[in-house]
Amino acid sequence: MPRSNVILTKGVALQTLNATPVELTRITIPINTALFGEIRVGAIGGTAGSETEYYRFKIHAFRLTGNATLRQGVADGTDHEVTAGAGAAITVSGTDLIVTVTGIVGTLNWEGDCDLLSIAAP
Repeated sequence: MPRSNVILTKGVALQTLNATPVELTRITIPINTALFGEIRVGAIGGTAGSETEYYRFKIHAFRLTGNATLRQGVADGTDHEVTAGAGAAITVSGTDLIVTVTGIVGTLNWEGDCDLLSIAAP
């Protein structure tokens, strides 16, 4: 029976001051492993805290050998975006799954968490 693990990352946080994309977190996917689960990202800031953002992604990524592949990293319909241009994205680069956030002109405090099941191939 292949092994499985839960990857749980709580309270990953950062602050953005402009519209430059910034990496919120990076998770390395081991060889012969698949990741399934959910990533949530939220932000608050702007004028008197009036800007709020929320994104939830369903994830399916894997790595057999070499680089990782993102099969699915889509928002599941729960996005709440107050400010056009702000956002969160899920990508892969090399062996890593990456969560990136994009702020606005002004300060946003971002926080995210990951709840991923990691299953190794037989």
